[in-house]
Amino acid sequence: MTLLLMAILGLTGPGQVRESPRRDPPARERPRSAPPAREVYFANCTAARAAGRENIRRGEPGYRPPLDRDNDGVACESR
Repeated sequence: MTLLLMAILGLTGPGQVRESPRRDPPARERPRSAPPAREVYFANCTAARAAGRENIRRGEPGYRPPLDRDNDGVACESR
């Protein structure tokens, strides 16, 4: 065999095979999901404040558009 053919086949000498470096596959991270949010409902901001909640942001438990007077994404804003 010629040296070129040996290089293509990965042979380093008679009967020897050169191992290619092993690469670990990239670790796949499982997407982390948030625990299911509890259903929280406040009839009004007075009830929310009585429960110790103010400045409830959009996406947080207890937020709902009727409690967000100026539609800025924060309900029951502190006074």
